[in-house]
Amino acid sequence: MAKAIEYFQEVAAFVVNEDARDIYQRMTPAVKSKLSEKDIALFLHKYLNGLGEPRGLSIIGFDVNPNKEFCQVKGLLSYEKEDLVLTSILKVKSDGFQIQYLHVDLPNSKSRIEQVAQEPKRFLKEKFFPVLQNQGVEGALALVDKKVRQQVGDDLIRAILRSLKKTSIKSIKSYNVDNGPQGRIHQFLLLGLHNGSPCEVEIYLKSENNEFTVVDVNLRLLKES
Repeated sequence: MAKAIEYFQEVAAFVVNEDARDIYQRMTPAVKSKLSEKDIALFLHKYLNGLGEPRGLSIIGFDVNPNKEFCQVKGLLSYEKEDLVLTSILKVKSDGFQIQYLHVDLPNSKSRIEQVAQEPKRFLKEKFFPVLQNQGVEGALALVDKKVRQQVGDDLIRAILRSLKKTSIKSIKSYNVDNGPQGRIHQFLLLGLHNGSPCEVEIYLKSENNEFTVVDVNLRLLKES
């Protein structure tokens, strides 16, 4: 545990200093095959820009999976203006660790979401949801990741899309991003109405070469207060 936390502290220092090269070098081969050093540099700049001076790191979570192949370390990065939660999943090696996932949680402030989520938000607002409403389920199905379609099956995806078509999105509750073996995964939690009832829509997008595809959608009805 102590060694994993020490390793995480080193990674967090690289994040604060926007040291994309050292972060990239510490990633697993699976992650390196999906992300470039330039991707990491752009990711760090986008998230850290405007936060002000760093003020410290606090460890707020630690967990190890049952077979002890991976461990998760979570820390709170304190800045002059806002705090960020940095989560890493570390692959345990005989001689240390490698980064399997690097995840950043945004504060739930509209200004920060607008700043860092512009491109994936535009895909949802200007492409995915308009296609679903205007061209129907088959049009939206074409925007789902091909590997996901092979794994899950188009019939199940169509059923999810038919349900989503009855939903109107009102606002973004939160936005996060993962950098891992699948590449960069954008996670939105949206608030809306499904057949007139309040709901949450959790939607995951994969970005590659400035293109987005949908990799998962979950819809949950909320109890009215």
